[in-house]
Amino acid sequence: MKDIQNIKIREAKRSDIAEVGRILSENYHDTYANILDKRYLSSVNPESAASRMDAYFLTPGNEMFVAELLADGEDEGTGEIVGFVAGTPSPDVLGAFWLEMLHIKASYRDFGIGRRLLFTMGSRAASTGYSQMVIDVFAGNTKAEEIYKHYGAKQIDEFYQDVEGFGVLSSLLSWDDLSVFQG
Repeated sequence: MKDIQNIKIREAKRSDIAEVGRILSENYHDTYANILDKRYLSSVNPESAASRMDAYFLTPGNEMFVAELLADGEDEGTGEIVGFVAGTPSPDVLGAFWLEMLHIKASYRDFGIGRRLLFTMGSRAASTGYSQMVIDVFAGNTKAEEIYKHYGAKQIDEFYQDVEGFGVLSSLLSWDDLSVFQG
C-alpha cells in the first residue's frame, strides 16, 4: 500500500505544468481509450498536454491545484505531483464555476486524493462567490460520474460535445449547494 500521508494539496505553480501535462496525457490514453476517437488520442502526448495546460495556467480566472507527494522533510515544490484539478468560470452555465478536469496518476487512484482535490476546488468556488459548480463527464467514464454523484452532484443535462472535431456524448453534472465542500 502506498504511503499517502504526506500529500499536500496546493495551488499549482508554472513549474508543475510539465508533470501536469504528463498526467493529463497518460490519463487520456488510459481512461478515455474506449471513449474518445483514436485519431484525436493519437495527437495527445505529454508535450501537447503540457502546452495546453500552460496556456490554461496563464489564463486569468482559471484555477489549478496539484496534489504533491512529499517525502519526510521535503519542501513544497520538490515532491512528486500525483494529481491535479483545474477549473474556470463556466462558459455555458451562467454564474457557475466549471470543474474542467480532475486527474490522478493511475498508481495513486483510490486513496482519496481525487476527493481532496475535488473538495479543494469546490471550496475555492464557494469562497470566491459561486453558488454552483458544474462538470461534464464523457459517457463511459462511469467511475468518475459515480464519484461525483456520491459527493452530491446531480445530472442536469446530456449532450454531445465537440472534442477537436469529434462528437462525444457527455453528462453535465451540477452541485447546486457548495456547502458540501466546506468545513
